[in-house]
Formats: sequence, C-alpha cells, structure tokens
Amino acid sequence: MPIQIIRSALAACALLAATPAASYWEYGHQTVAKIAFASVSPATRAKLTALLRHGDLLGTPECAVNDMASASTWADCIKPLKDASGKPRFGYADNWHFQDVDVCQPFDLTAPCADGNCLSTQIVRQQARLANRALPLADRVQALAFLTHFVGDLSQPLHAGEHHDQ
Repeated sequence: MPIQIIRSALAACALLAATPAASYWEYGHQTVAKIAFASVSPATRAKLTALLRHGDLLGTPECAVNDMASASTWADCIKPLKDASGKPRFGYADNWHFQDVDVCQPFDLTAPCADGNCLSTQIVRQQARLANRALPLADRVQALAFLTHFVGDLSQPLHAGEHHDQ
C-alpha cells in the first residue's frame, strides 16, 4: 500500500475522531467564580452564600442562581429570555459583556465606553449595587450574578479587545 494512501487514511481518521476543544464558556466562568469564592474571607463567603439563597427572586427559573458557579453563567443564560411582548427581557445588558478597545491603538478606555454600556463600567456599577444595602434584595442578587459573570468575561481576550475583526 503506498505511503500516501496510509497518510490520507490516518488524516481522515484523525479528523473524524476529533472532538471540539473545551471552550471558555461555562467551564471558564465557573472556574473564575470558584477561585474568587475560595479566595474571600469566611465572613464574606457566608454573606455571599446568604445572598445566593435568594436567587429565585430574579424570576428566571430556567437560569437558576443558587451558588457562585450558577451565578457566573446567569448573565449568558438570560440572553435568550423574552418578556411578555416577545422582546429580549435583558437586552439592555447585551453590550455589558465586552470592552471594544482597539488593540492596535494607544490604550483609551473612555472612548469605547462613553455611554457606560461596557464591561469595565458595569463591573464598577454592579459592585456598587451589590454593596448598596438600601437596594431591594433581588437587585443585589442580580448585581452579584452580573458581577460574577463580568469578572469572568474580563479575562477573555475576545471580550476585552477589538481590531475590527469581530
């Protein structure tokens, strides 16, 4: 049997046996959340756990929030949810997941986030909402879920830079 046929057969087997690589998606977000949760003080961990017990207040049973791992993926899970009129229920948060800073220009965080609808501004905003005990409990749980997710988004290169290549 000629060597080229053997090579072609081996290449075909390799392609057919290939499986998709594990991407960042849930695994990445959950890993970041678990590391963060393990890194905080026991007192903070207890407060976070107590807050997460109220995840049902978000009204998203299809996207449960009951621990840090589920909170870390909540902001992606809610994207397809619709309100009563059929519009995206959380569409206002679509641009909060990334920061389009041109990687080939001098660093400027203000221009790509002039309206506040970007990752870095929302991390600061959600942190402030989480800390604001005057807000309703549901708002604070939502802030925790957004914050947990966005910190994970920030560590993804394709969420934190742009070169007009989408």
